[in-house]
Amino acid sequence: MKHHLKLRNSTPAPADRQYDEHHAIADTWLRRANDGIRQMHLNEDPRREVAKGIT
Repeated sequence: MKHHLKLRNSTPAPADRQYDEHHAIADTWLRRANDGIRQMHLNEDPRREVAKGIT
């Protein structure tokens, strides 16, 4: 069996899985942050709610 075929079928190392978990968490956070920014850009009401929390 060729070396590159073995690698494709191997399971990820624990460090890789931890990286994948952190990557998924960061992706989710960024998606939610962008959604919130988009809402505030398109609608004044969410912007007011954020401003209330800041002041």
